[in-house]
Amino acid sequence: MPIFIIKSAGEKEEFRKDKIQATCLRVGTTSEAAERIAEEVAMQARDGMTTKEIYGLVFEMLKKESPGLASRYNLREALFRLGPAGFNFEFYIAEMLKAYGYKTELPEILKGACIQHEVDVIAEKDNRKMMLECKWRQSVEIFITAKDVLATWGRFLDLVDGSAIKTCPHFDGLWIVTNSRFSFDSTHYAQCKNIALLSWNYPPDRPLPAWIDAKGLYPVTVLFKLGSEFIPKFAAARILLLQDLVNLPLDELKSRTKFSEKELLPLIEEAKGVLTIH
Repeated sequence: MPIFIIKSAGEKEEFRKDKIQATCLRVGTTSEAAERIAEEVAMQARDGMTTKEIYGLVFEMLKKESPGLASRYNLREALFRLGPAGFNFEFYIAEMLKAYGYKTELPEILKGACIQHEVDVIAEKDNRKMMLECKWRQSVEIFITAKDVLATWGRFLDLVDGSAIKTCPHFDGLWIVTNSRFSFDSTHYAQCKNIALLSWNYPPDRPLPAWIDAKGLYPVTVLFKLGSEFIPKFAAARILLLQDLVNLPLDELKSRTKFSEKELLPLIEEAKGVLTIH
């Protein structure tokens, strides 16, 4: 008999063991460990449990396997921790795209044909320049709606017109990136207008977590030892990737973050544990 779990928005969803396995494999477990964890979760799952409770079961089992695996599994929460300052998410996305060969900048204000617009990120690769709108949300249940996409498309068109009269750079396309999800209508409108969308679960074949996992581009907020007092200073120092924390010289980290060696070393060691999982 199928077991149904309750999503945070109150909807019912059938529990699927294969989804647990896929998630475990995504964060770097062996196939044997993924199968074992999925089986253990299935044995403990009960009708009416919440997705948060299922998440907690998987998290604790991964933590027993390796704290680094649990940190990777905590990616969704880590992206929430980048907020509420939207700039942190914008800078993180810009850094992620750099790892994929894009030249990025955060230009702030650009003048369109009619009015000025805040632009989150400009990304350029293969002689194509893209305007990026980054939408951070505090929950994956807060969807990016068709209204949001329509508003961004309108701003993009004004900048396209502005480039024709030399008030701003020329853009070849528009991306909208979020740590949340897009509504059904927003994805259909984006497809109609050839807008590239990237979210927690879209596009299905390569959503945002896949971009992050493929190159180990985990934000520093996946670290369990990273208290909230670290985040503003790390963001101000432009250190939001674990790779920066591991690769930058310790003296430079101390200088840029104003934290002591004693405070930084545990974070560096934890970061190494997350990045060295194969």
